Amino acid sequence: YESLDATGFALLRDSGYTPPCGLVRDPSIMRHTDGMYYVAHSTARAGNQIGLASSTDRVTWTFLGNVTLTTSRVGSVWAPEWFIDADGSVNIVVSLRVGGSARGALRPYKITATDSSLATWTIPTPLVGLPAGCIEFFIVGVGPTYHAFYKNSRSKRIELASAPSLTGPYTSWRSPDSVVGDGQGPALIPLDNGGWRLYFEHYRRGGVWFTDSYDTFRTWSAPVELPGLSGVVKHLTVVKEVVPGGATLPLGRLSLRSGDLGNQYWRLVNDAACLEVVTSDSSTAVRREATLTVVRGLADPNGFSLRASDGRFLRQGGSRLHLSGFGATESFARDATFAVRRGLGASSVALESYSYPGRYIRRRGRELWLEPYNESYRFRTESSFGITDAWS
Repeated sequence: YESLDATGFALLRDSGYTPPCGLVRDPSIMRHTDGMYYVAHSTARAGNQIGLASSTDRVTWTFLGNVTLTTSRVGSVWAPEWFIDADGSVNIVVSLRVGGSARGALRPYKITATDSSLATWTIPTPLVGLPAGCIEFFIVGVGPTYHAFYKNSRSKRIELASAPSLTGPYTSWRSPDSVVGDGQGPALIPLDNGGWRLYFEHYRRGGVWFTDSYDTFRTWSAPVELPGLSGVVKHLTVVKEVVPGGATLPLGRLSLRSGDLGNQYWRLVNDAACLEVVTSDSSTAVRREATLTVVRGLADPNGFSLRASDGRFLRQGGSRLHLSGFGATESFARDATFAVRRGLGASSVALESYSYPGRYIRRRGRELWLEPYNESYRFRTESSFGITDAWS
C-alpha cells in the first residue's frame, strides 16, 4: 500500500512477497543507501532464523536468504525491526528466547550488518534495561537519544523507554501506560509538520490505529482507526519518502470551485469560508470575496497559505475555516498552512491541514470545515476542489 498523507493508503499490489519456504511473520521494511528496499521477517514460530528479501520497486521481491542468529541456543525469534543508526550502520532489533526453548520470556537483542550487502551479521547483542516479556520493539533516534516503543506482553500495553545508546541502558517512561493502553506492533514515522505518528494494532478491539505526538512523545492525540487498512493488515511498518511531482497550487490569485456543486465557489462571508454560487453577473464585491491569493506556506514552504483581498489569511479554528489577521505565532502559521493532495477529479485538489495531518477541508452543507479522512466516495468528492481563474 502507499499513501500521500500517511492516512489514506491505497492498494499498490494485491499479492506481496512469498519466500521459497517458511512463513512471513511480522515483516519490517526499510530503504537502504543503495536505493533498494529490504524486508526482514520471522520465518517460523520457533527456530533461530529470520528471512531477508530485496526489491527495487516495492512490488517485485527477491529472496536473499535466511540469517541464522548464532547466540546461545535461540529457541524462537520474534518481530525483527530495521534500525539505521546515525553512523549509517544497519541493525535489526529482534526479540529472542534463548536457552533452546520456544517458550519462556522474550528479550530484545540487536544484530548489525558487517558488510553493505547485508550478507553477514554480528552475533546478537542484548539491549540492557528493558523488561523481560516485552516484544515487538520499534526504535527511533531523536538527537542523541534512542527511544524504544514496545508491547508489554503482560499488560498488553505499548510502552516507551529511552537510552543514550542503541544497546542501552534503557529507562522506562511512566510505566506501565505511557503511550497506548491497549496495543501491539508499534511503528513510527516523522510527520511533515514536525510531529511523530505511531501506528499500532488494538490488542482487544483489533484493527490498525494511529496517534500523533508533538512534544517528543510526552503526550499523544486520541487514537484514530486507520481507514482502508484497519482489519486488512497486521503488524505494518511504514517507510516515509520524499518523491517529486504531485498535486500543487499555483502561486498568485485564483478561485476554488466545489468538486460536486457545479458553479459554487469558495467565498468569504462574515469572515468564514463557505460555498456560494458565483457567476460573471455577480457583483464586484462577491467576485472579490471569491478570489484568493496563494502564497508559500507560513509554517512550511512546501505547503501553501491562502490570503484574502484584505490581506488576512484563512486558517482553521475549532475545525472551521475562517479569516484571521496575521499573527506572528507558530500556532497561527501552522493553522494557516495546508498541504495539497490530489482530488478526486482531474485537475482537482484536496487540502490537508498542516496542524492536523489526516484532516481535510470538506464542505459541510455549504460551510467549509476540517474533517478526518475517510475512504468514502462522498468524502472524496466533498473535499475536492477545482482550480479556476480568479474572479477578480
